[in-house]
Amino acid sequence: MSAGEERLDHSSPISPATSAAEPFEIAALLRRCMGDHEFAARLIEKFTGRLADTVKEIERGVEAKDWSSVTSRLHNLKGEAGSLAAVELASSAEEMRERLFDGHIHAASTHLLELKAAADRCIQFRFTIAKRLEQAASVALHG
Repeated sequence: MSAGEERLDHSSPISPATSAAEPFEIAALLRRCMGDHEFAARLIEKFTGRLADTVKEIERGVEAKDWSSVTSRLHNLKGEAGSLAAVELASSAEEMRERLFDGHIHAASTHLLELKAAADRCIQFRFTIAKRLEQAASVALHG
């Protein structure tokens, strides 16, 4: 377990609702998964499991000034993050992509830092969201 994952408080009371500070909107995610809590948890696990590599690929593209690759990867990340209700990450990816399309190449490093921070929050939150989805499934099943 990484240091970031250890900072999460897994003992706190958990409800299916999320606050604005959380990287995934659980209610929206569950609607998109037609209420299938296990499916939603698997999607989050897969997404966060490869997210660091995706961000590294974007970072390598920025370093190489391969803007076509960077904007393509940002477009894909925006879509996937948006589908999984990772609103901040989707917004960050779209903003960086738009700035690059607008020719603001000099701002790529700043936007990359914001993208990495949003991705890190998603990765750090994955165990919390899995627990919340598990508890929400239990409530739905027994409640």
